[in-house]
Amino acid sequence: MEPEHRALIQEKLTRLAESIDEISPYLRQPYARYAGRKGDQRIVERLTQILVEMASDTNDLLIAHARGSPAPHARGSFEQVRDLGILPSALAGRFIDRYVRIRNLIVHQYDRLDTRLLFHASRRLITDAKAYITAVRRHLVH
Repeated sequence: MEPEHRALIQEKLTRLAESIDEISPYLRQPYARYAGRKGDQRIVERLTQILVEMASDTNDLLIAHARGSPAPHARGSFEQVRDLGILPSALAGRFIDRYVRIRNLIVHQYDRLDTRLLFHASRRLITDAKAYITAVRRHLVH
């Protein structure tokens, strides 16, 4: 992998880690407090969207390096990165089945977004986004 391409992926991972740090305080509070704070809800919604999109963008860079053309959609990008052996199957599956779906609800069906679902899914996303960063960094070393 060319140094410029590797540096671009590393920059995406750094920004992903910064977004994890940014969202984390909002998800440490009890759900009852979060549910009463519309501003916190909007922040979590946007940062959850950003986390999923940054991971998907990073996938596109990894796929472009390996195959030349990115996936047509976010779900496909996680499938391809899994198939390339960069992400463990279970981790990719959670991004495909949970987080991309949550991101789509935020973006496309905003009025039907379940606050409790988003809160708990975003909490799990933090752990999985950290695992995502670790897996991609491990791949970059090899």
